Amino acid sequence: MTGGAAMESPEAWVYLCRIAAPPGNGGGAGPRSLAEASDLLETSARVVPAPEVAISVATASVRLDPARHLDQAWRGLSGAEAERAARFVKDSDRVRYVFGHAMLRLLLARRLAAAPDAIAFATGPNGKPRLAGPGSRLAFNLSYGDGVVALAFARRPVGIDLEAVRDNVRFSQIGRRFFQPDEQRYLEAGTGSGVRDRFFRLWTRKEAVLKALGVGLSGLGEVSVLDDLVVADGAGGGAMRIALRTLPGPPGHALALAVETNAGAGPILDHSYP
Repeated sequence: MTGGAAMESPEAWVYLCRIAAPPGNGGGAGPRSLAEASDLLETSARVVPAPEVAISVATASVRLDPARHLDQAWRGLSGAEAERAARFVKDSDRVRYVFGHAMLRLLLARRLAAAPDAIAFATGPNGKPRLAGPGSRLAFNLSYGDGVVALAFARRPVGIDLEAVRDNVRFSQIGRRFFQPDEQRYLEAGTGSGVRDRFFRLWTRKEAVLKALGVGLSGLGEVSVLDDLVVADGAGGGAMRIALRTLPGPPGHALALAVETNAGAGPILDHSYP
């Protein structure tokens, strides 16, 4: 399915689309089209090594230049997507949405051997997007950061969360509201910038898990995400086993991926805490 990662059969793919002009605004740098950008993502994907973690992930990134690619991205949207994009108040939010959904269509089209404009979407009970129609086992999810879009694909339910790391957050106050006791102890064991880093590590993992489960964010305080295997009820009511990965994010961001898994019954502890 991907060029560099196909031999290792990863269980999920994570693609980062950075929205920025090339250094020095060089007109010849970067992909010439969004189709070329999607080709680059597929062929450059490499598995992130993490032997102690339950799920293998292939990652790749590409830079999209608004001056070169934004008009193409608008043309790649459906009518409903274009209408929604036009309603954004902030230009930066609009641009991220337009690029994210245009790239989503291109990447799904490759996997489904379909035209991008033929891709149809539906939503789950809590608004999570999915492919419309029966029979498709391909799952996807999107998340937006500061000038970055993260897209995740898997053969099972998947959730991804990308957050810009910032200091103007009441880490302890939010932790007391949404974190389990073991998570609060982990957060409070940090010092200096370590508190911030631990907070965003937990927060991205929580949101990724809830998105994989297909439930709303009201469940933030109901699951602990310190371990790399979480068992919780999905949107359909049955228990789901969710494997977690904290991945290297783009500069200034935290990134986490959650995928339903058949991994063993015991939790696989992640000892890579910062």
